[in-house]
Amino acid sequence: SCPGAKTQTRNFRDTTLAAGICTFSKGVSRLEQEKKTREATLRDFFSVVFRRKWIIIVLFVTSTSFVTITNVRTPVYYEAVARVLVSRGQKENILMPQIGLLSWKEELSSEVETAKSAAVATNAQKILDEKRNKEGKPRYKIDGSSVDAGVVGESNVVEVSYRSTDPEMCVEVTNAIAEGYMKHSRERFSIPELFEFFREEKEKISVELEKWKKQRSDFLNSRGLSDPTAERRETLGMYRDTQNTLKDIVGKRIAQDESVNKLSKILQEDPDFSIGFVISGQVGNEGTLAEISRQLILLNSEREKLLTKYTPTHPDVKAVEKQIVDLTIMMRKQLRDRLELEKLNLDVLRAREKEQRMMLAGFRAELRQYPEVENKLEEVDRMIALYQASYKELDEKEIQARITDQTTSPEKTAVILLNPATKAFARKTKDYVRIALAPIFSIVIGLGLSFFVDGLDHSFKTTGEVEEFLRLRVLAAVPEVRKRRIKLF
Repeated sequence: SCPGAKTQTRNFRDTTLAAGICTFSKGVSRLEQEKKTREATLRDFFSVVFRRKWIIIVLFVTSTSFVTITNVRTPVYYEAVARVLVSRGQKENILMPQIGLLSWKEELSSEVETAKSAAVATNAQKILDEKRNKEGKPRYKIDGSSVDAGVVGESNVVEVSYRSTDPEMCVEVTNAIAEGYMKHSRERFSIPELFEFFREEKEKISVELEKWKKQRSDFLNSRGLSDPTAERRETLGMYRDTQNTLKDIVGKRIAQDESVNKLSKILQEDPDFSIGFVISGQVGNEGTLAEISRQLILLNSEREKLLTKYTPTHPDVKAVEKQIVDLTIMMRKQLRDRLELEKLNLDVLRAREKEQRMMLAGFRAELRQYPEVENKLEEVDRMIALYQASYKELDEKEIQARITDQTTSPEKTAVILLNPATKAFARKTKDYVRIALAPIFSIVIGLGLSFFVDGLDHSFKTTGEVEEFLRLRVLAAVPEVRKRRIKLF
């Protein structure tokens, strides 16, 4: 009666064993049907979770790490906003006074697109470059894709903004865009020929002005001057100081000449040093000379006393005379040394006098060139002043022409800056909501994937499943044996 029994008898000789196998197969089929109808419990849910925990953990860690790293590496963008008031209505023709009106939506949409246009970006780039060049800052390239504009509510206020990672540049660029937009709006109905004329004439004058300034600079550099008037005053002051210094040196040199002549005369005339004399000067041996002269006077007095008592051949008289001779020789030697020192001082004074006279000659040569330099500079400065006055006159006339053009055309004042660029605010902050939701969704997906994988696995996981399906009691279970390294002693 068992369909598998006939098949089994082909492989087994024992028919009794085949019947047992058929009976076991029916029991297993019945147990499988009971397994399908069995309801899952909370314990089964947690069993699946713990068996497939690595799927959940891997998904949780991967998604959380990815979202966290993405948020950390994403730069923070800042945005600054400026507001401009636009008066509606434009002249249909520059020569006609009539003003045409479009619908609010059409006109404001056109203004928004104009604010984001390349022409406005070009004007803003020029304004920004000029400003940063004056401040000595590097050039910054405006990114047209970061420029945005919009209408505030249903008003006539256009809001322009710029987005960047640098908050300071956001404010600068936004102000430049607002100024460029207003400049573009003012120039739409201007008279280009008139302003082009002023621009060309001012450029011509600027070229001539720079040429004369360069000529002035080259002339001063060729003469080694920077400010002739100040340098002339300085040279004249040094000339006077040098004259005073030379006067003092000449006086000292004359006195030194007299001292040298006096000493030379004393040594040449072979005087009687016993009478004594005074040496003037600041050489250094005046004290020695004065002491020798004093001793000579004393010895001569003593000799005169001895001669009243003794004959000139007396030993005492001879001894005093010998001392007088020795002191006279010493005096003459000191005078010769003094003369050499005085001559050295005289040479120094003459060298200083020569140096001062050369300096005076140089100052005189410099002072002689100043009249020529001043005449040349006066001519150059006159031309520079003439071109500067012409440039200023053209500038004033251009301003007057622009004022006239503005006042005669109502649309020229139709764009007014309401608010300059505000302080830049962070446009993109850290997405903490995404960081919080990523782990939750990863857990949910991990649970679903765990149950899906567990459903594909038809093996017995627990002893309860074995007893339920085989209708046999489990007497013992062999646990999973992990490989361990055994240390041998």
